[in-house]
Amino acid sequence: MSVAKPSLLFYCQHSVGVGHLVRSFSLATTLTADWRVLFLNGGRLPAGIAVPAGVELIQLQPLGADEAGNLVSHDESASKPLSSGAGGRSSSASSASTRAC
Repeated sequence: MSVAKPSLLFYCQHSVGVGHLVRSFSLATTLTADWRVLFLNGGRLPAGIAVPAGVELIQLQPLGADEAGNLVSHDESASKPLSSGAGGRSSSASSASTRAC
């Protein structure tokens, strides 16, 4: 009788480039030797990059920044920014913190 591997939840948020995703997939692949790896993917899965064998992908709504630095969804079904201003803060919070300094 085989013993089930313990589960490991691995989260990767990427939005610009593929470096984080490629490194995370490499780590996740190695971890599959001892773990059942559930990979939470927080960005777009680029064409040509396959999910490694033995890694279970859970695709979250892909997030990233638009040209103005707003946090936005890259999911075609969502069209509104999730926040305003750099760093994910609202513009009122950003201006308030600038005034406080």
